[in-house]
Amino acid sequence: MDNVIVGNLCQDPILRQPTRGSRPFAKFTLAVNTRRRVGQDFVERPPVFHRVVCFGPLAENVTNSLRKGMEVVAVGEWADDSYSDEQGQRKIQITMEARTIGPTLRWATAEITRTERRPDPDTPPTLAPTIPLDLGPTATQIDDPDLTPVNTPFQSLTPDQLRTAAAELGAELIPATTMGRTLRRRKKPDPEPATSQAT
Repeated sequence: MDNVIVGNLCQDPILRQPTRGSRPFAKFTLAVNTRRRVGQDFVERPPVFHRVVCFGPLAENVTNSLRKGMEVVAVGEWADDSYSDEQGQRKIQITMEARTIGPTLRWATAEITRTERRPDPDTPPTLAPTIPLDLGPTATQIDDPDLTPVNTPFQSLTPDQLRTAAAELGAELIPATTMGRTLRRRKKPDPEPATSQAT
């Protein structure tokens, strides 16, 4: 389950790479400042500091884009980063492993620059949109305008037209019978009983 932190960067993120060719990472701290209402006034509460770590292309983009003092939002999962010091004392430390990070736009503006997309071994691949390949009367009507040709009923497409539309959208054609229980499955006929012929 994802957790969300909104806070200010306590330092510039620094990109680190333990060994040549290893996966880079960046660690930084977010300070969360909150206020509590007491009567008619708001009282500043002590800030809460959260450690955040990110890996791969996300770490590279964070170090190139974010600076100390910026308010950012981090989304990810909590991880136990505890360790034992030289005296053998156990130090409890909880860190957020961020899945995505970005600046907030409450008091700032941002200009987005797309970077070259590189595969990340720990990030699940994005699946291409799929179109059920079933042109019979049991075909399911697709209401998504990005997957339905304009002014063309889905059921009237020929196989060649469907393949052309899928190629333009970068979609993958799959048999309708593999789409799950939302489509009707054809019932296989029962095998005919074996009969012996008398000679």
